[in-house]
Amino acid sequence: MGYHEAVMTLKSPEPLGPELRQYAQRANFEASAESFQALEGWLQELTLWNARLDLTAAKTVPELVELMVGDALELARVIPLNAVVVDVGTGAGAPGVGLACVRPDLAVTLVEPLQKRCAFLRQALAKAKRPGVKLVHGRLSHADDCMQTASFVFSRATFAPSEWLSAACERVRPGTTIAVLLAKEPVPEDAMAQLVELRSYRLALSDRERTIALFLRKFAIGTEI
Repeated sequence: MGYHEAVMTLKSPEPLGPELRQYAQRANFEASAESFQALEGWLQELTLWNARLDLTAAKTVPELVELMVGDALELARVIPLNAVVVDVGTGAGAPGVGLACVRPDLAVTLVEPLQKRCAFLRQALAKAKRPGVKLVHGRLSHADDCMQTASFVFSRATFAPSEWLSAACERVRPGTTIAVLLAKEPVPEDAMAQLVELRSYRLALSDRERTIALFLRKFAIGTEI
């Protein structure tokens, strides 16, 4: 079955391994067999839960893979080894669960306010065999403890970019990396954050352009890192 022909209703756990491997190849990302198995376990569980929870708008396997995995692969390229990572508003697990699957060295915490999504995430993490991933049921205001101990934090589509950068700066320690994921939005600014890198990429299926803006939380307002 060709990459663009793999159409499904996302209501049954069909094998997703070939599409995952093909997407990773198109994205020039190398992952272990265990990582692909973990990704497949998570996404198969998502297809089972999707009918009653509406976890994704994807209608085809390629769309599902790109939506859930595309940004995670790019984040995996920039996060340092053994980092302590927090994904705020993880939803169905993108990009935090995908990141935990391809980077098992990371200590990942997922923050999600909806109880039903948390129930799904617990089951999905079990199927992905990622029991070390922590799950916080709550909003950003309930995640102060994990934000304080994190070395790398991000959020996708939960906040406007400027709102996320400001909220993260108020909660993380100086020296923490804050990632802002951008589509067509301008790069935000905050007096407490220093922009250190802009990383642009294109999603491997849709060719949509994305940018990861990496900031460091300053030690004091007006100082450089």
